[in-house]
Amino acid sequence: MKTDTAFSWLAVRNLRQLKWATTGMFIGLIGIMPEFYVITQFEDAPGLCLIGSGIVALPLMVTIFLAILQALWTKALNYKVENDLTI
Repeated sequence: MKTDTAFSWLAVRNLRQLKWATTGMFIGLIGIMPEFYVITQFEDAPGLCLIGSGIVALPLMVTIFLAILQALWTKALNYKVENDLTI
């Protein structure tokens, strides 16, 4: 097995694992949102709630990007396998 191949099934599997890891981070960070709300109400700082929402949204954006990348790499690998079979 060559180690310099970017489009491999191992890479797709790793993308899937990263996608689930960032999904878990997103779910874990949703749990701190009520704390941001309480601190925002106590300090009277509405910008703090926006900052907290941004922190929580980052893993969600990475998850979406990884899902798209996984789908593209899967299609690319399928095309590669199909073209390798064609002479």
